Amino acid sequence: MTDFSERVVEGRFFSDARYEVIMGEELAEILNGAVGDSVVIVSQGADGSIANEIYDIVGLVDMGDPGLNRSGFYLSLEDAQELFVLYGRVHQIALTVDSLNAVAGVTDSLREELGGSGLEVDPWQEFAGEFYRAMQADKNGMYVSLLVVILVVAVTILNTILMSVLERQKEYGVLRAVGTRPGQIVKMVVAETSILALASIVLGSVIGGLLNLYFAEHGIVLANPINWGSMQLDRMKGEVNLRSFVLPTLTVLVTSLLVCIVPALKAARTEPAETMRMF
Repeated sequence: MTDFSERVVEGRFFSDARYEVIMGEELAEILNGAVGDSVVIVSQGADGSIANEIYDIVGLVDMGDPGLNRSGFYLSLEDAQELFVLYGRVHQIALTVDSLNAVAGVTDSLREELGGSGLEVDPWQEFAGEFYRAMQADKNGMYVSLLVVILVVAVTILNTILMSVLERQKEYGVLRAVGTRPGQIVKMVVAETSILALASIVLGSVIGGLLNLYFAEHGIVLANPINWGSMQLDRMKGEVNLRSFVLPTLTVLVTSLLVCIVPALKAARTEPAETMRMF
């Protein structure tokens, strides 16, 4: 479930021996303990009795979270059950699924199967509610930013196409004079816009794809790392997926085709005689 065994910075992970403990490196420093020393824990068992035992410190871990490093005291399941008089019992069972999209379905299935057992089944969105709400707020902010980008793209494309149409009024006037129908001019402007949009999409996909690959591998280092649970997020990494190509492609293509309608209609309404006198 976790990479806990890989976070041991001194000593070793649990063996088959009994009465071993792994603790956070800062907690060991506070207690003036080290690997090879013994530590006594005094607590309360589930039956109300005094829980106490001596354990050998076999390893120190860095969980990436200063709070966990100051309070982390880890026992094997068997030793913990004996200490707290919880033989054969646990407080929590954590499950992972292959995809985030499968979480809701698995949660509903487990709730249905375990209904009436007294067990509570919570998806990570509820278990880590604060973290999930922060993610949703960030996601909503991304959509707002995306809307702003779409508006900027639309205005830029409209300005480019409109200037192109205005600068070629004489050409459109000549086309109209030789018998070109307005619908053909509209099709010509739309076709030209489509070609420019596709060329931009190809070029942008190549450049954007390479940048995404770089940031997916190296990421952006955060000035202030974020600590959550047993994880420290010290950099933001991108992800290269189909959506990162499809969404920008559709955005540019659809926006281009929509905003080119007004310039195309303006070009189609060109009056040959009036245009020729202007130039």
